[in-house]
This record gives sequence, C-alpha cells and structure tokens, in this order.
Amino acid sequence: MSVDLQPLKELFEYIDGALPWGEVKPCLKFWVDVANDETSLLKPESGLDAEAYRVAVEAAMGREVTEVVFVSSICPRWMRGEVYAANLRESLGETLRYSIMVSLRYSRMASFGDSFMASLRDCIWESLGVSLGASLRASLGESFLDSSGLNLTDRFRNNLEDSLRYSLAFALAGNRERFEQFKALLAAQEGAIGFGFLKDEPTVFLALVA
Repeated sequence: MSVDLQPLKELFEYIDGALPWGEVKPCLKFWVDVANDETSLLKPESGLDAEAYRVAVEAAMGREVTEVVFVSSICPRWMRGEVYAANLRESLGETLRYSIMVSLRYSRMASFGDSFMASLRDCIWESLGVSLGASLRASLGESFLDSSGLNLTDRFRNNLEDSLRYSLAFALAGNRERFEQFKALLAAQEGAIGFGFLKDEPTVFLALVA
C-alpha cells in the first residue's frame, strides 16, 4: 500500500496557528520511504551516532540521559529467540511511550484535547500508519515474541507511533520549541527505534538496530 500524506497536509492547512506543512513534511521522509519499502527500517550500529541520539532523547524527555545503548534485532546464534526477548523485556524500565507521557506533564502543551488527538491519530493512520506498521512487522516478525507470549514488536510500534504523533501534535499546536525537540527524536530513530530506559540504570536508554 503506497503512502498518501494528503490527509495530514489538509489537517495542517485546516488548523489555525499550525506550523507550515512545508516545514513539517521533511521530517516524515524517512518513514515514508520505509513504508514504501524504499529503505530499511533498521540500520547497523556502525552507521549511527549514539551521542546525537542521547542529546535528542534528553531534550525531548526533559530528563538526564547518560548513554544510549544500541541493541541488535538479531538474536545471537547460541541463544533461543524467546530467551533473548525475555532478557530484553526484563531489563527494561520505562518504555519510550511512557517517558513521552511523563514529559508531557511538564510541557506547556501538556493537554491536547481528545478530539484533537483522535483526528491526528486517524490522519496518521490513513496517511502512513498502515504501511509503516506492516514494514515494522516485516522487519521484526516474530523475533521478539518471548516465552510469555508478549510480542515486543508491539512495544516498538507504540513507541514509534507516539514519537510521530506528538511530533505532529506540537507542530499543529504551533509549539515550535517542542516540535524541534521531537523532530530531533524522530530523526535519531531513523534506523534505530527507541525502546526505553534500563530498569537498573534509569539514565541509560536502549534503541533497537539491525
């Protein structure tokens, strides 16, 4: 299914005070390319900038981040996939989705109305979500289904969806400062989807790579 950003474009044109669509659209290019199967969702760690990622997470979340650790999506040959997934799940403290919710409590734009967020969610789904979700499932498949039946692929999808949703929400609300922070968070995840903070080291952030 090809991507059609027209519903999002129309939403930006409809809402008074929104940032110009021409400024917002470029931050979606990578995700459009992923949804159209024109680029890989995950990249090797060697091509990523952990420090830039750390700075982006710290700014968007409004909390100290001392390190970003890249976690391979490929289970080691000597370990069963469900064990790898279980170990990753057990090491996780706050997910990126939860951390985003916490960060919004201290934002001037903390409360987006339900109808506002519902309209935005529908537009993202119509424009991008179906194809992007399919690409995510195709990339990870059953790699992260642990023995308890918890599919961590859903966690990664939720984290990515909220990163997209609130980047666009701040842009629609005309909050340039927070939009720039979340735009940087989205850019950092191009090739390395955010997972969350380590349970035992809550200033260390995990991100999934190829």
